Amino acid sequence: MAKAAINSHAPALYSLAVIQFNGSGGTKNDKDLRAGVALCARAAFLGHVDALRELGHCLQDGYGVRQNVAEGRRFLVQANARELAAALTCSTSSSTSSSCWLSSPPPATGNLSCPLLSDFGCNVPTPDSHAANRFLGEWFA
Repeated sequence: MAKAAINSHAPALYSLAVIQFNGSGGTKNDKDLRAGVALCARAAFLGHVDALRELGHCLQDGYGVRQNVAEGRRFLVQANARELAAALTCSTSSSTSSSCWLSSPPPATGNLSCPLLSDFGCNVPTPDSHAANRFLGEWFA
């Protein structure tokens, strides 16, 4: 993985950033938040959406860097916009291409929820209305 990161492989850089954040493979004292942020920034620069989102959280919360809420939120919105653009590109393509970034099939329930704007709770599916609410809605319609 380190060799891939040296060759600017964005997913490898992001994976190493997560390892640095968590202190994986060592003790809790082995966390290196600054190194994690640096690796995340590099992966985000190379176009890794999850790294951009993680970098936004780090800036927003002051995790490994000086806190900058406005810049952190800007990165979060930018990551969500990139994810939306990729989702729309995949959904409008006529063929199912292996280059599509979506690797998981849609849920079998038929509920096509979209995992965007997760930081704002916007991916929560609308709840089914209660039978009493449906009755009252029909009654007063």
